[in-house]
Amino acid sequence: MLEYKNTKIRPLKLNDLDNIMGWVNDPEIVGRYAYFTKPFSRKQEEEWLKQKISSKTDIFYAIENGSGIYLGNCAIEKIHWPAKHGRLSITIGNKKERGKGHGFRAINLLLDKAFNEHDLHKIYLVVAVDNPRGIQLFKKCGFVEEGLLKDHYVIDGKYVVMYTMRILKSEFNKIKEKRA
Repeated sequence: MLEYKNTKIRPLKLNDLDNIMGWVNDPEIVGRYAYFTKPFSRKQEEEWLKQKISSKTDIFYAIENGSGIYLGNCAIEKIHWPAKHGRLSITIGNKKERGKGHGFRAINLLLDKAFNEHDLHKIYLVVAVDNPRGIQLFKKCGFVEEGLLKDHYVIDGKYVVMYTMRILKSEFNKIKEKRA
């Protein structure tokens, strides 16, 4: 388990299923996720969880607060080991804990692990251009806009434009040194 102030990340486990089911079908939490087009059954989510836990190209973590209360998940997904890059994802499913800095701290813990334990070179993400809170959070973590994906996903029946953002290992480590 890694901890930064009042936020912890630990490997996702099968017994996190009940917590995940608490938010995975909540439109307020996942309504803007392109792949969440219909509700997931407990069985489907259990299969997904087993697959992610055993994956060689996805590293998933549960996010907890300082009291050990489950808040959501974060991950480096779609890792391409030869090029040493992967895609960041994060969800704070616990509505009461949103806006308290857990996302920022979880991302920083995850980036430290990705770059300095798994020796990845680049982490990227996609975020909707109409998600200013997400964009601000990612910039605060050191991500920079790298490109624009026109009409990339369909959400609520409409095409959505996405930014691609990235951070390199060298950039993250410079930021980390300044914070120390």
